[in-house]
Amino acid sequence: MDIGDIAHPLLLAAVATKPASAGSAGWWSDLMNEPAVRSAVWIGAAILLGAALHAVGYYFLRKAAETRPMLGVFALRLRWPTLILLPLLFVSLTLSGALPDPDTFLATERAISVLFAISLTWLVLSLLGGVQDVALSTFSPATVDNVGARRMHTQLRIFSRLAQVIVLICGAAAVLMTFPTLRHAGATILTSAGLAGIVVGLAAGPVISNLLAGLQLALTEPIKIGDVLVVEGEWGRVEEITSTYVVMRIWDDRRLVIPLRYFIEKPFQNWTFTTPDVLGSVFITVDFRAPLEQIRQEAVRVINEQPLWDKRVANMQVTTATHQGVELRFLMSARTASNLWDLRCIVREHMIQYLQRHFPECLPRIRTLPAAEEDGPRRLAGPQEQGAAASVNGNSQP
Repeated sequence: MDIGDIAHPLLLAAVATKPASAGSAGWWSDLMNEPAVRSAVWIGAAILLGAALHAVGYYFLRKAAETRPMLGVFALRLRWPTLILLPLLFVSLTLSGALPDPDTFLATERAISVLFAISLTWLVLSLLGGVQDVALSTFSPATVDNVGARRMHTQLRIFSRLAQVIVLICGAAAVLMTFPTLRHAGATILTSAGLAGIVVGLAAGPVISNLLAGLQLALTEPIKIGDVLVVEGEWGRVEEITSTYVVMRIWDDRRLVIPLRYFIEKPFQNWTFTTPDVLGSVFITVDFRAPLEQIRQEAVRVINEQPLWDKRVANMQVTTATHQGVELRFLMSARTASNLWDLRCIVREHMIQYLQRHFPECLPRIRTLPAAEEDGPRRLAGPQEQGAAASVNGNSQP
């Protein structure tokens, strides 16, 4: 027994018990006996009943969300899909009694099936979005040591997008399956269009490879949302990972968009692969006469005074000695890459000012020899001139 079987006697009873008035004794009965009017009344009543149940359910769900915020997330996401789905469900139950004509019944049933498949797909997508929002709110990446939270954010986003693609494909297939002609046409296309399938497969190769690369990234985790990377000589932080590309926010607020295949096929630097702790260095070239121990003590002192330093590494080393001078490397550590950049700039500026104030003579020098007075080719000296030159240099022999 469906709603139509229950509603039909109620409508007949309402017509029979309606009081007749002068001049309008039979107009109500005649109106309700019209098939189109009767069908409209039944369908309208089913829509109103579904909307009323939706309003009641949404009201109680919002009340429950006052103490459980997670229910509020689902209430907002499921409000509109269910508002369409519930009336469609009640209309489909009353359809057999509302539309006695077979042709009209089949056409309306097919239209309702299409709308039902679309609204059900929308409902599943909303459920996936609600689950993603609740899960992401559970793992907050606001802390400094947030590798686990960033890992969960990355995996949830990638798997959620893959699930959305699968649901959309299933929804489109369900819509097409409601039309018998399209089912036969699809079977014909699959059996006779092999060449077209090869062309489409080759054209969709980059898209499919990016989807598979996204699945591999979610499983192996070479990058995560919030990681600091160096890609193609650009330093930045992973801002978003979609199903086909990665958006990296560079230090100057530019966005570098990179296909997912890049992180599977090419090398890159990940500064926060396991922990956000990083090491950095500052290079300064000084003269050979520079007092290395005093400079080392000053460098360690200034690093220790900086709040950006994480108390791990602070040192100075002589890395290179060339004809131009001595290269000093000031090594330091910080909790994050941003802190390390600021710390390096502070130490570099302070050490340059320190050398300028206390050891200006130790700044790097470029040694040159005076140019010859004559621009022409040098003439070979004779025996007398060689002896005179030797006596001047104090090398004359008796």
